[in-house]
Amino acid sequence: MDASLLDLVSNVEIALIVSSAIWGMTTLQIMIYYRNVSRDGIPFKFMVGVIWACNTVYSACVAIAVYKVTATKTQVSLNAVSFVIPFGSIFGSFVQSAVQAIYAFRIFRLSKSLYIPIACWSIAMFNFVVGMTFDLLIMNRPLAKMLHIGRKLNWLGVSWYGSTAAVDVLITGTLCYLNAGFDRRTRMVDKLALWIIQTGLVTSLLAVVIMIVATLPDITKSVGPWAALTAIITNLYPLMLISLLNGSSTSRTLTTPADEGFDSISFAIPPEIRTSISVDVEESGKAMEMQKAAQATG
Repeated sequence: MDASLLDLVSNVEIALIVSSAIWGMTTLQIMIYYRNVSRDGIPFKFMVGVIWACNTVYSACVAIAVYKVTATKTQVSLNAVSFVIPFGSIFGSFVQSAVQAIYAFRIFRLSKSLYIPIACWSIAMFNFVVGMTFDLLIMNRPLAKMLHIGRKLNWLGVSWYGSTAAVDVLITGTLCYLNAGFDRRTRMVDKLALWIIQTGLVTSLLAVVIMIVATLPDITKSVGPWAALTAIITNLYPLMLISLLNGSSTSRTLTTPADEGFDSISFAIPPEIRTSISVDVEESGKAMEMQKAAQATG
């Protein structure tokens, strides 16, 4: 295994560990979403499930590719990766474009204007088509041919991630503008966390970094960080989306109006827990009365 390939595998292994943790958090958020959120329509819930499923396929393909390279270390396994990685990347391209489309729909719901959403939808569709085309071109190719096509079509990858970064920055800027006015009763930490999740700030910054890495002249040195960052951002998209959906559904129940000058957070308690608490309080009161009566008679 030469030095450039070893560097690529090392970067992807680190990204796989980070991506696995992100996938686990996304899965937990998905479980919370389907358990607590009931007002979303069935088509939207189905779309959320499809995004998670595609992200799972992508993560599995990355894990399989890393295993084939690190466990066997043969040329056959390296050539087999040329099918697994492009196949998984098709699902990854769909995840990115679908999440961007949902963010654009959120902009439409908030602004009631179609100009920016249509621009975001168009570029997101362009990203998906370009990504899928590139993956199909390199699929089932020997590793050397795969890298040759990557060098030859480097401009396509730059335009792909350049447009991805442009959509993310546009969505971030628009949502920052639309969400500029926060409720003054909300805690400052909650404001910051909600703002980061709602605007997709993390994915926007990471997309810009990926675009910069993709434009570096030496592709043999940049392909490792590029592949690692791509694997991480693909898993970040669904996590940011599901966190936003769960945060939007619970923000109305977690924050309630309080006395002037104070902040208050109230948590909804299930009926069975409320019953248990009331029974415990009642029994505790009876025990205290019996103790006082015993002391008085004694």
